[in-house]
Amino acid sequence: MRFHYRVLLNLVCCLFCALLREQISSQSVGGQQEFQEEGAIAKASSAANFASSGEGDGQKQQHQQQLNLQIQEMVFSEARLPAMVNPACITEGPCSELKPDCLKCHFNYSCPYGAMVNTTCEPLPDATCQGKREKFTMTHLCAFCYQLPVEQYNCSLRSQCAFHSRYPTTCVVGENVLCMGRRSFNKNIRCELVSGYKWSTALLLSVTVGGFGVDRFYLGNWQEGIGKLFSFGGLGIWTLIDVILIATGYLKPSDGSIYVY
Repeated sequence: MRFHYRVLLNLVCCLFCALLREQISSQSVGGQQEFQEEGAIAKASSAANFASSGEGDGQKQQHQQQLNLQIQEMVFSEARLPAMVNPACITEGPCSELKPDCLKCHFNYSCPYGAMVNTTCEPLPDATCQGKREKFTMTHLCAFCYQLPVEQYNCSLRSQCAFHSRYPTTCVVGENVLCMGRRSFNKNIRCELVSGYKWSTALLLSVTVGGFGVDRFYLGNWQEGIGKLFSFGGLGIWTLIDVILIATGYLKPSDGSIYVY
């Protein structure tokens, strides 16, 4: 009986082993199929990506070619356009009538300061004038633009500033003034204030009661006013002089402010 039980047990074990081997083999085959399917899908996706990237590169190249053509057309169109002309550099007369901004001058920087010297100039390429575009001579003051007299340039003034102080501002030389260096420069100018002194009042006081120094007291010059009072207007001579000085604007208020006209 024991022999029969052993044989039966061996048969069951063999059958179990056979079933287990078959199941393992079936799973391995399915895994290989899935792996093959995944590999095929990956290859297909990579091929699709490659094709799409190829199409993208082609589109980029085509777009770049279009941009290059547009740039070339712009360059050629600009080359065909006429040169821009500065309206301020147009004159119906000879080139010597052009403004200094429209000229290229060869200055002699070693000239004596303050002397009138001759300088050779020629019109700029964008200037328009009549006659031959040749060099000509112009006479000017030997000075840099910032060294010119104050009446030859205009500065931007401040409406508010500290009294008796100086502030930086930008000045520009007159359009018909020829000078060396930059025509626009920075400069510290004096703060000119209006303190309320009227020119008409000062002149009226000087004419009527100037002999008693009232005009000097009004302008803040009290020391001169006292001297003028005790000298009776310098026997009339000082009074006459002050009338002339106030009338011409030479005699100003003592605080440096300007008259209200």
